[in-house]
Amino acid sequence: MANTRWHDADRINETHFAIADISQDRLIVVDITSDETVWEWRMDSAFDPATSGGDSDDWAHLNDVEILEDGTYMLSPRNHDQVIFVRPGEGLVRDRTLGADEEYDILYEQHNPDYLTGDGQTRSVLVADSQNNRIIEYERRNGSWVETWTWRDDGLRWPRDADRLPNGNTLVGDTGGDRIIEVTPSGEVVWGVRVDGNYEAERLGTGDESETGLPMSEIRGESDNEADNVNGAFFSPHIRLLINGLLFIIPPWVGAQTVVGVVLGAVAIFGEVIFELKRQLQVRRGMGL
Repeated sequence: MANTRWHDADRINETHFAIADISQDRLIVVDITSDETVWEWRMDSAFDPATSGGDSDDWAHLNDVEILEDGTYMLSPRNHDQVIFVRPGEGLVRDRTLGADEEYDILYEQHNPDYLTGDGQTRSVLVADSQNNRIIEYERRNGSWVETWTWRDDGLRWPRDADRLPNGNTLVGDTGGDRIIEVTPSGEVVWGVRVDGNYEAERLGTGDESETGLPMSEIRGESDNEADNVNGAFFSPHIRLLINGLLFIIPPWVGAQTVVGVVLGAVAIFGEVIFELKRQLQVRRGMGL
């Protein structure tokens, strides 16, 4: 089959794979024995390219696909700021969608969501919420998604992977921070290693991604909770985008607090300059100049 740009693949069985095709904004299922595409679902069958997503050359940016136990596919169109669910024969399951385009408080250009199953009733999605610089988990309750766990620290820089481990901890791939770390439910970093420019990490022997991990509400035994150590200011989307861009290019030893301070200082100086220019203009007008 044609060699397009693929971002992720999930094995369905010995002969079939599901593939997130970035270049054509579609989910395809391929039979590797015949090299044929046996089924596809296109993003533009449910979303309008003129009113949603990114630019035309990178509209959806499908960066992850996962097949669930009921045959539904979970997809991550990064540039739509949401996790979606697609069912063969039905298409997009709209009332199951997590997030919405440009609803940045929910998700902001996320990567690698993992679907967690628990006691038979609990279902949650663990997401590397990249542009928000956080790891977040949402649980499905009474037909809605409820935030149940959030974590970040001052060193987290554009994370792109989070796996729930069997011991209840979360393995985090911190791309901009050049590290792989393990975080407890209470938010303590108990292990880490430097890996420059990492994207995705797996703990060998624990199964694929988060398949042996549990939802946080079951781990903590609470009905509604968040990690206790969530910290760091939550700025507007444009400021966050600027900060993340700077964090991605500066040396790792420069702390996030330093970058935030520089950005806030620059914004304050810019505001002062504009204020002074307006004041001078008003003075000149008052003098008839």
